[in-house]
Amino acid sequence: MKRGTTNENLAALIVRLEKASKANKAPLWAALARRLSKAHRAMAEVDAMSLDKRVPQGSAAVVPGVVLGSGKAGYTGTVAALRFSASARASLAKAGAKPLTIEALLAANPKGTNVAIIV
Repeated sequence: MKRGTTNENLAALIVRLEKASKANKAPLWAALARRLSKAHRAMAEVDAMSLDKRVPQGSAAVVPGVVLGSGKAGYTGTVAALRFSASARASLAKAGAKPLTIEALLAANPKGTNVAIIV
């Protein structure tokens, strides 16, 4: 019986994160890869409106799961996630936040400085 994710894109992302962690000596990416390797039912679901309370000032946020759009978003920084709901993407854009994919955040910040994992 095969274990692990059957989603080829997610498996490739996990490998990229592990390689980036070793190449850049950035433990953040290895921690994110471990969280993404967990079962789908254990992935994080974060509301867009709670990001401003949960993300330290001046940091970008990365969610190893989905960002949901209930409520009005007040966060204005960069948010990366595996997936955004349509309402979350619209709410974050309206608030002035920049929703990205995890791959885009990895390319923009390979050292992982000032990035917080939000679960």
